This record gives sequence, structure tokens and C-alpha cells, in this order.
Amino acid sequence: FFIRGECRQLAVKNGIAFITAREQALYIIDVHDPYHPALICHYDTIELATGICVVDNLLLVAQRQYGVEIIDISKVDQPRHLCRVKTSEAQSVTAANGYMYVGDWGVRELTTIDIHDPARPFIVHQNKLGGFGDGVHVSGRYLYASTGHHAKTLSYPARETDEGYGMGHGMEIYDLLDPAAPAFVARVQFPKLYKWVKYDMWNVSVSGNLAFCADTHNGVFVVDIEDKTKPVVLGHYQTLT
Repeated sequence: FFIRGECRQLAVKNGIAFITAREQALYIIDVHDPYHPALICHYDTIELATGICVVDNLLLVAQRQYGVEIIDISKVDQPRHLCRVKTSEAQSVTAANGYMYVGDWGVRELTTIDIHDPARPFIVHQNKLGGFGDGVHVSGRYLYASTGHHAKTLSYPARETDEGYGMGHGMEIYDLLDPAAPAFVARVQFPKLYKWVKYDMWNVSVSGNLAFCADTHNGVFVVDIEDKTKPVVLGHYQTLT
């Protein structure tokens, strides 16, 4: 089958893939047999579907200025809208310990939302990021946030001659000892970059003591996070020139 739209993010659980496709919303696909994926259903989200996360029988879908839509997938072939929580500009989302963490883009924030009662979510905390907010990932008691575009000291829209132009690229580490109030630990800075492209995405994934950061035209950075207070870039793979 053919997926329409701009595929943005993917989450897989128990042989089911959930794919966001911006204006074409959400696809739910059976991938138990990876050679013969089968469409289960298509769900029309509230706005442009971007970030995605699966938690138990809930699907969390980030939808820019409309915040995050929470969808009941207890019947995966009959997804049901549960509620929506408004944030500034939700790009990516993850969850752990009864809390949802959102990378809010233009306002450069990490937004923490209580979802212990998923039908009544509410914002409990906001952290200012060093750049525009996007990818978020929780591993153990730490949260990792990817940022892009311009430094937080720079107003937007920006000019190339402005100080901090293109300097918002990096990854930040937060301690979730108190999961309702992430505490900043450290930040690693990536090279200056600003070039508008259609797929302007920043994301992060963690395995062991390594963080892998997708940084659009900058490529992929591998970061040593063994010492959470001093993350160090180990390598860089340039995907595009």
C-alpha cells in the first residue's frame, strides 16, 4: 500500500506501527510480517500529525499549535479520540512515569504534562531550551532533548547578522528525579547551521551510554553520555552536503 503525505515519525509496539504523516494524519499498520505490512486503519488527527509516542493503550500525537492529542487504542482498529492538551507548538512527544514531555518549537520549551488521568491532562512544568524544541527521549531517570535553529537569546524571525543565528543546535540532558519538574543537567552544542529545508527535524535516541542525534543538514551526531554532566561528541556522520 502507499502512504500519502509527508511521513514524519514512527512508533512500533507489539507488531503494530503508528506513522504520522502531517496533513495526511495517522496510519496504523500491522507489521507482524515485515514483508507484507497491512493497513489496519487511517485516523484523521486534529491538525498536522508530527510527533508520536505509544504508552500502554494510549497514543500521544503531537500536532503543532494544537498541542497533543491523546487517542485510545485499546481497540487498535478503532482508535478513539480521548482528549487534547494545548501547548505552544508541539513537535515531538514522549512519556514516562505518568508524565508526558513535549518539545515545543517556536517558544523553545520542554513542556511537562501530568497524564495520570489521561482524560484530564494538565501542564505542570516548563523548561526553557537553548534552541527550538523538537525531539525528546527518556532513558532511565534522564530525559534527552534535541534543539535546532537559533539560540534562545535571539528573537525570531532572525537575520543572518544577528548574534546567535543558527546556534540553537544541540542536545540537552534533564534529570527526572522529580518527574514533574525536569532539572537541567548539561548541554552539548553542535555546529552553527541554519538552512530552511522541507524536513527540518531534530531528534534523539539513546542506547546505553550513547546518544544519537539527528540534526537535519548537519547529519547525525554520536554523543558520549556516560558522564551526564559532560556530554562529549564522539563522531559525526554527514548525510547531506
